[in-house]
Amino acid sequence: MAKGNKKSCWFSFAKESIARYFAEERREPLLFVSKARLRKKFKTYYVAIHTKGITIFECRMAFGDKVEIVEEKEWFLFNRVVIDYYFMKSIFLFEGDEGMEWELTMKRKGKELQQAIEHHSSLEVVVTS
Repeated sequence: MAKGNKKSCWFSFAKESIARYFAEERREPLLFVSKARLRKKFKTYYVAIHTKGITIFECRMAFGDKVEIVEEKEWFLFNRVVIDYYFMKSIFLFEGDEGMEWELTMKRKGKELQQAIEHHSSLEVVVTS
């Protein structure tokens, strides 16, 4: 299998698994799933954007091909988000109380994430580029 097809296959697998998890276990609306990177980590993660926040998943290929939750961030943890749009990516810097920061880099769907934040949270949204 070509490398591009394998990556596409993993994204499809992750997307379906995450959608099933939200429908069957969480029983809450899932807005969309996309690929992303977390600050200082050069692995690809899968982010589930939902009405309460963001849930980060990772594909675990070694143990039965499954997705596992790596991290969860709810909107109420943050006061504002600073967004930098670039040609190939969007960087979201979430800021909370007492200097707490969390960075998320979206390869795609940056504008959709901005819209989800604006519609489902009370965060101040600052777009710098």
